[in-house]
Amino acid sequence: MFEEIQKLKLEERIKIYRSLIEISLSKDFTNTKKYKIAKLEFSFEDVIIITRYAILVYGNYLETKNYYKKFGVTTTPKNIGLIDDMRSERQKYIYDFNEQHGTDKKACQKFASDLNISLHDIKIIAKDYATSYLKIPAEEYHWNNFVRGRKDKRTIKAKMPYTTLFDLLLMFFEEEDIMHIIEYSKVDMNKIRNELSVHLDSYMRYKNSGSKELKQEIVKRLQIYYNIKDKELQLQNKEKKDEQLQQLINTATKTITNSINSDYNAYNDAQYARYLNMPEEVYRKYMKIVEKYNPSLYKEYLMKLESNKETVKRKRQEIGKIVSYYLKYGVEYNGTIRNFDLIDFYALSEYNIKDICSECSQILDKEDYIKMARLRSANSQFINNQVVTQRIFVGELEVGCQKDSKGLPIKGTGRKITKEDMEYMKEVFNKYNIPLGLYKVAFDRLKNGVDIGDIAFIYQTDKKNKKLKKD
Repeated sequence: MFEEIQKLKLEERIKIYRSLIEISLSKDFTNTKKYKIAKLEFSFEDVIIITRYAILVYGNYLETKNYYKKFGVTTTPKNIGLIDDMRSERQKYIYDFNEQHGTDKKACQKFASDLNISLHDIKIIAKDYATSYLKIPAEEYHWNNFVRGRKDKRTIKAKMPYTTLFDLLLMFFEEEDIMHIIEYSKVDMNKIRNELSVHLDSYMRYKNSGSKELKQEIVKRLQIYYNIKDKELQLQNKEKKDEQLQQLINTATKTITNSINSDYNAYNDAQYARYLNMPEEVYRKYMKIVEKYNPSLYKEYLMKLESNKETVKRKRQEIGKIVSYYLKYGVEYNGTIRNFDLIDFYALSEYNIKDICSECSQILDKEDYIKMARLRSANSQFINNQVVTQRIFVGELEVGCQKDSKGLPIKGTGRKITKEDMEYMKEVFNKYNIPLGLYKVAFDRLKNGVDIGDIAFIYQTDKKNKKLKKD
């Protein structure tokens, strides 16, 4: 019959044993009946034999006392071996329960109540069985029971009291065990670190001890944890900085590579920054990073700038020759020749006139260069005039008026500038990226009967290259 009961689950076995105890101690228990429990049938003798075992293993003190009284079970020498075996079974039963349900507080409370023992007794008996009968080293048992088992099941979410943590730390010596215990405990270790002396004093009062050695042992184990955590933090910070730096290097490398691979003929950092639509200081920061961490790419970038300078120089000189030709021979317009002006220049050139003059000083005749210098001077005069075009138009303006004896313009004798003229002027200026300060040049064209939109030569450029005009 024992074999059949042992095949059942632990919970089912407990129910059967508890039922047998109740039957055996009841007034109606006689040797004339059969007793059926959970599909198992027990004779009177079965109940006596099995209950004797169940009383010692699963019973409480009162039940044991009553059973001794009713059936005469004693602890005389001839029964000592049997009783010791039964007590071992009881310990094994408690040990097995603790291994399976030791972290379930409700289950432990019910179990302790059934056996008429305390929750603390469950831990003590389980530990005693493990170390005495199973010969498990105490340190290993503590590790399995208090740390690894509970951590794996993740059933305890509340923080462990720091006094319990100190108790556990004193049981272990290995660095790995100490780290696992503290991490499992979920105790606020920063608070312990900041208020260590207070916690140590409280712990010593709790232990009713004045041992300096005990304090030193706790501090020694805590320091192992803090040293490792400090190193981990330093490593994490370093890895984070390294990662951030690498991301910065990658971004800088991509930026400078894009500059090198572009068809845009920038010859300094500021121009490439505007081409890539980023602040100059950011672009220069990327350039410095590439200079430090990728010198070969930086060298390639410098070579690109030098190559662009030569390319731009040739383009400026080509434009300078065209401008010089128009300044010298004029522009054909409706079968006549008109003067080349700044509207023509801005439509023709992607560069400012100051740079054109600088590059052409050595390739033009003196007379041709002087004409270009005068155009540059006129450009500066107009551009420096801060009058905004929109403010010029008030009613109707008139240009090219005849003058009276006092040199004042005679109203109605010139060319009226209408609102339509102004809109057309702005349209042309926007199309060729001409500064609004050159509105007087447009008025001169209207006065002389020249179409504002007539251009001497259209030099095709893209919008990004147009940005260089204002350099």
